[in-house]
Amino acid sequence: MTMLIKNLSLVIPCFNEVNIISSTLDAIFSYMDQKHPQVQLEIILVNDGSTDETLNKVVNYQKGEKRLKLINFTINKGRGAAMKAGIAESSSEYIMFLDADLSYDVEHISEVISYFERTPKTDVIIVSPYMKGGMFKNIPILRLITSRVANWILSGFFSQDISTVTSMVRAYRAEVIKDLVLIENGKELHLEILRKLYLVGADIAEIPGRLIWKEKKNRSNRISARAIASSAKKHLLYGFLSRPTRIIGKLAIVVLLISFWEFFNLVRIFLSFYAPKDHWFGRDLWVGLSQTFNNSPHTVIIAVVGLIISIQILTYLALFSILNMQHEEQLQHLIMLFKKENNKK
Repeated sequence: MTMLIKNLSLVIPCFNEVNIISSTLDAIFSYMDQKHPQVQLEIILVNDGSTDETLNKVVNYQKGEKRLKLINFTINKGRGAAMKAGIAESSSEYIMFLDADLSYDVEHISEVISYFERTPKTDVIIVSPYMKGGMFKNIPILRLITSRVANWILSGFFSQDISTVTSMVRAYRAEVIKDLVLIENGKELHLEILRKLYLVGADIAEIPGRLIWKEKKNRSNRISARAIASSAKKHLLYGFLSRPTRIIGKLAIVVLLISFWEFFNLVRIFLSFYAPKDHWFGRDLWVGLSQTFNNSPHTVIIAVVGLIISIQILTYLALFSILNMQHEEQLQHLIMLFKKENNKK
């Protein structure tokens, strides 16, 4: 039996969007009134310390639209802080986050609603441009490369296949996300939410998304590159602290591949010098090895050092994986006890 969604909160963090915010709100309200008039809608717009006229624009818009709620930060606190404020303010059974510039078009709202109605046990829906069927367009090459690499690394923190872990555009059952204790105030919150929901056994799903990049004016490439690098660094650092074995494991593989390549080169060089004669085999072997080292000492050093480092890293990973597994089992047990106590109350 298909379940029907009765109400939905759309949370939109916003910073200096005076030129587009009215058109964004118009597009959402118009779309929902036409496609989902049965859904009780509220839009929670979080003004994250805008320094332009965004606040006044939203206040004026709010006078004619009672379904619009406004949360105003007097200073810029970060996307994570804005998202947490939106979660706390929401009153619906389902919460969805959208970008203020609608880089993900409004059709995604229908796709999320439809998925929840077909599979009511789903706790989280990630709108993913990187999964099969998804698409992205006009994304600056530096941002695209950084995003793809970061998502490839960070997706390793989860046992299930998740293509996009850094996107804000997701939808949640309110009861699962409101129970979380969230700490991060920046974009790292995206990863924190997924990580904690994964630990409590939440049902996480992905649907294909369409990300159409809309470059903002008055933003230099230098500033953009710095912001991209900073965001990627914070995401990877949070991921490393959450589950270091994933990143270290990939590092071990890279070092091991380099070592194998250098050993292959060593064998090739050795065979070019090794010439068996009527001498004792050990002498011929030693002559071949010494000539190999004299010809390419850096190759020998890289191969040997790389192999030693790889063995040490893999040994560390084996020990740490055991400790990490025990830690997660204990954490999940504590979460179950906490939920049981809350249910009694």
